[in-house]
Amino acid sequence: MEKNEYLRQERAKQIADLQGKCVIITDAPKRPGQILYYQNQELCNKGYWTAFLANAKGFASEEEANHVLAKLKYNNPRLTWIS
Repeated sequence: MEKNEYLRQERAKQIADLQGKCVIITDAPKRPGQILYYQNQELCNKGYWTAFLANAKGFASEEEANHVLAKLKYNNPRLTWIS
């Protein structure tokens, strides 16, 4: 299996795992109109925000997501459900 094909399959698997879960999103401060997702620190620990849905942290419950959301205050952080 080629490396690119493997990465494409892993990305698709990560997005499929997010279905039905809650994610934290915010507005990008330097690029108007772009959405950033709260990053899963188990996948990559180089920052807290990512532009890629595949790297987003999915929360099983809204209560757990609200606990993390309470710590964030800049750039209009909010919850959304992935369907």
